[in-house]
Amino acid sequence: MGAGPSGHTTRSLYASIKNPDLLLISWGSDGNFDWGASNINSGRSQIRGYSISQVSNNPVAFNQGGTIFGWGLRNSVGIGEDPAGGIWSVENSADNIVRNGQDVHNNNPGEELNYHGLATDNSQRGNYGYPECLAVWQVSDLPNNGGLTTGRQFSNMTSSVTDAVCASSRQNPRITFPSHTAPLDVKFDAQGNAWVSFHGSWNRNPPDGYRVSVIPFGSNNQPVASFDSMTGYRDIMTNPDNTKCPSSCFRPTGLAFDAAGRLFVSSDSTGEIYLIENTNPVTTTTSRTTTLITTTRTTTPVTTTRTTTPVTTTRTTTPITTTRTTTPSTTASRTTTAGAAQPTWGQCGGIGWTGPTECVSGTTCKALNPYYSQCLA
Repeated sequence: MGAGPSGHTTRSLYASIKNPDLLLISWGSDGNFDWGASNINSGRSQIRGYSISQVSNNPVAFNQGGTIFGWGLRNSVGIGEDPAGGIWSVENSADNIVRNGQDVHNNNPGEELNYHGLATDNSQRGNYGYPECLAVWQVSDLPNNGGLTTGRQFSNMTSSVTDAVCASSRQNPRITFPSHTAPLDVKFDAQGNAWVSFHGSWNRNPPDGYRVSVIPFGSNNQPVASFDSMTGYRDIMTNPDNTKCPSSCFRPTGLAFDAAGRLFVSSDSTGEIYLIENTNPVTTTTSRTTTLITTTRTTTPVTTTRTTTPVTTTRTTTPITTTRTTTPSTTASRTTTAGAAQPTWGQCGGIGWTGPTECVSGTTCKALNPYYSQCLA
């Protein structure tokens, strides 16, 4: 499968849990403003889904195959899947925005959390705006802002595409984040809440981002906050002083949950991996502590505003409004017996799995996530 060499260098890949034959690929724009991305056939600024079994035998060019899960996406580096199989992405929006001759880039456009439907749905998705339309963050900073709210699309042009066109023909983000915070990954916990890593700004004064946040979701597998909310997320891990960023601070990039529900967070600026875990589960509010996993340290949960220290020491996090109880990893494994049906690396369990649940001798069935358990040595 080929995708051109120019523009944003990331080509994010995500293999679906609900639809194991689905591989999602995100291809960003060819520069800050890529007007050619307005052509759906360009393949740029898109997320496409491909049948792994089909492209393994018959490779295709990125822009000539697959299902379009969204276009008009400037650079959606992070792709995630909620427990119901819904596909989500986090968008890095444009820099240096000018509207009607006025520099508005400091607080606009907003970064985005976008919903792309179910992994099992093969229908083509819509246009999410870029490059003609961008999401509003700070309405008051935009000239001629009548009818605009946070989260709505505003026009990045002066004639052919107006605010009205953006409102009627572009997909709004589900949640909008502050400008230039650079979300790079999104992962869902077992309760269906979204966790996002914000790598942080280079084009804003004062700097912003450099944190890990959680977005509470409801039983409908959608964020609790409305699309026009400016408070639809809660910061969990931050730096004590963003004025020292980006050169001297924690900058989160990748996220990964393990079978016990613990969240691993990488920081490329400091070369560290942090562990966010539930240390005192209760029935109403959970306290989480963050630990640098390369050292041994003692952590204390708090219920007041989170305090953070330099990245080489323990970080303490605030409670979130959802509950997650972490159980020992032994509950996620099964002792093997001789003559078991599944070979090493074979699937042996998970929500919806109806196949064999025993593994060959010498291997154990281990839960990698709620939907997939695998026979591992």
